[in-house]
Amino acid sequence: MVKFQMRRSGYMTVGQVITALVSDMKDNGFRVVWPAMWTPPVGEAMDKFTVLLEAGGDVDPLNKDEVENKQPWRLRIEVFDKYTCGITAGSNLSLPDTGANSWYVVDKQIKGPLGSFGGEYTKVATGNVLTPDTAKRSEAFINRKDHVLVGTVDMSSSYPMSYYVVITDRGIFFTVWEDAASVDDHEFSWFLVQRPVQRKTGAVVTEGKAPVFAVVSTQNKINRFIVRESDVMRPSITVDATTDTDGYNAVINAEEQVAISEGNKYVVSFPSRLNTPRYAYTYELDMIGYTGADVISENTDVPLKVYGETEDRTYVSIHSNGPRNTKMRLLALKSEPVPVEPAE
Repeated sequence: MVKFQMRRSGYMTVGQVITALVSDMKDNGFRVVWPAMWTPPVGEAMDKFTVLLEAGGDVDPLNKDEVENKQPWRLRIEVFDKYTCGITAGSNLSLPDTGANSWYVVDKQIKGPLGSFGGEYTKVATGNVLTPDTAKRSEAFINRKDHVLVGTVDMSSSYPMSYYVVITDRGIFFTVWEDAASVDDHEFSWFLVQRPVQRKTGAVVTEGKAPVFAVVSTQNKINRFIVRESDVMRPSITVDATTDTDGYNAVINAEEQVAISEGNKYVVSFPSRLNTPRYAYTYELDMIGYTGADVISENTDVPLKVYGETEDRTYVSIHSNGPRNTKMRLLALKSEPVPVEPAE
């Protein structure tokens, strides 16, 4: 069930976007774990802060108060400056109550945080802890510095940002973009973290390994990883979500695609072919869909009946990932029918 959805506009700095997002999350099912006494930053403090949030029982069915063996997942958001932020996802073990990241290590070298929504970090800070190189767009979830900062002139007012967020009883989707930016600029990012649903019924998966999946797009590249499973509390490696690789299936088609059925109706697909390094699953991620970008224009409400529901869900169309509205267009959940409780 959709708990909250909102589209907001008019942000000049990354800190402004993240402060608003955290308030939306905190008011709609997430709790702030760190810092313990969270207050929204103001002034210069808005340009550098960290916050760790956990999906509560209204967002994650396996973190409800009555669940005996809870399986929580968390999001850590760090604003590095006016132009850059990083986000990581993980369990309460990989993202502890101290607000620290856990690190991905190869050959005794730290490569970056586990469960990162950006690429590997390369800038060494004090204590051998890495931070993103803000000159490299691939190293953060949002990184605007190379085009917003022109010499010593801050051009943020020329590139205002908007975002859309939807929070449900199974996860969160968030996308942020620069208004009127072309896809060639790649000035949009998005992430989805959710427990999947059964393909026949749409029921949220809470039995078995109950994996939590993340699908993330930065710089127009779509990746995926497993945030946690019931018995694995370390995020998996990040892989391309659009290509079959060793041990991992592609879950989304990011290319030009035929999206008109024989009956002259457009076709919307959901990320599927989900798997972990151990198991293949017949589940889907239903909080986002995708179709041909030339079938539906941006910011259009799309009614869909799925999973045997008698009433329409509504998805809203957002970015295409090709120039001039080509290739794939993403759709994000906006509303869905309230489940009917079975009669006793």
